[in-house]
Amino acid sequence: AQLVGAYAEGVHDAGATAGGVTNMYGMYGLSSVQDKGTVGTSYGGFFNTNILSTRTVDTGVTKGVQGEVTIDANTADLSYGEMIAVMAVIDNNEGAVPDFGDQFLFRGDYQGTRGPDAWGLYVEGDKHYLGSRLFLGTTTADADSIMQVMGTDAERYVRFKTSNDESRFDFYIGGTGNASRFDMYTADGTTKNVQISSG
Repeated sequence: AQLVGAYAEGVHDAGATAGGVTNMYGMYGLSSVQDKGTVGTSYGGFFNTNILSTRTVDTGVTKGVQGEVTIDANTADLSYGEMIAVMAVIDNNEGAVPDFGDQFLFRGDYQGTRGPDAWGLYVEGDKHYLGSRLFLGTTTADADSIMQVMGTDAERYVRFKTSNDESRFDFYIGGTGNASRFDMYTADGTTKNVQISSG
């Protein structure tokens, strides 16, 4: 059974290839901020799955938003263009650079108590591309760092392991007042064959 609050559908069913369209939307939402007057926050679309305090039994999978591309064509050897399940764009069309605050294409936040397995990102795929710098554990990295890792008292290692969880390389970052160290393991994955310490 399904329960739908609002249902929108765009259907293209032309009988000839000449009957094409440039863009097709199942649903189109637009928030237009014009002229004067304070606008605290504007949303092109806002979705909220709310588990209320009156709920007294378990729930299944809960999703705030899902983007999906489904391929059900029966014709063999069709050529498909790019497929994007979710896409985010910030489009600045001003002639000069505006007085920007922080900008995020994607930003996630846990509020309230987290569960024991609270992931920030879980992405499957054959390739992953980041267009610029990468920082782990810090938002204020050095200006000349293309990649920077900041450990904590509980997380002081950067490790490289084999597919069966055997150790190969350990970089020990250390904490305040601790020397750094590099460990290299033999083929058994447990014996350290090379160890370089800074102090």
